Amino acid sequence: MLQLDGDEYGICALPELQPKPSPPATYPPTTDHSLDRPCDFNDIVDGVVRFFARDVLGLIGDRHLLVADQSQKGPYDPRCMKLAELYSQAVDCASAAPVDRD
Repeated sequence: MLQLDGDEYGICALPELQPKPSPPATYPPTTDHSLDRPCDFNDIVDGVVRFFARDVLGLIGDRHLLVADQSQKGPYDPRCMKLAELYSQAVDCASAAPVDRD
């Protein structure tokens, strides 16, 4: 057992339990919201409302965990790969286009 900050961790060296290496994901950049005028109070309010309306990180993360847990392919299931892409978009939601919830 390994202890770190009072927490105990077990380390397993069995190769079949270690994740498969995979290349880092690359997703197309999202568009940002630019104004052709100075930003005012209403723009800030609109941005905050837009942020809360698009705040789906928890929903996407929970769905990813559920699918990965139930699929024989685990996180390599095509649905998980799509959810990972949506999660990446949602992280940038303050400046990005809306995440498609379908």
